[in-house]
Amino acid sequence: MKLNKANEFCLTNNTIETIQNISDRFTKNPVAKVLFLTMSLNLVIAPAVMAASSNEITRNTAYAIALLYCVTIALSIYLFTVIFQPERF
Repeated sequence: MKLNKANEFCLTNNTIETIQNISDRFTKNPVAKVLFLTMSLNLVIAPAVMAASSNEITRNTAYAIALLYCVTIALSIYLFTVIFQPERF
């Protein structure tokens, strides 16, 4: 990204190609999308865990608890789908 004469950002061709490459990878690979959403959700949940514990646990522990929460929810959704739509698997 560069600044033009009016001090506004303008995207170069290389930046646009990079953005398109990232979006293509997300549409072709659903695992990348799931990992990105899980990590983003973890960034939201971990501070809530830390706030609820009132400094009794460390920051790393809060992120680990939030990650375990995300994995638990993902497994619950997967098992719910497998139980009610077994013909897909």
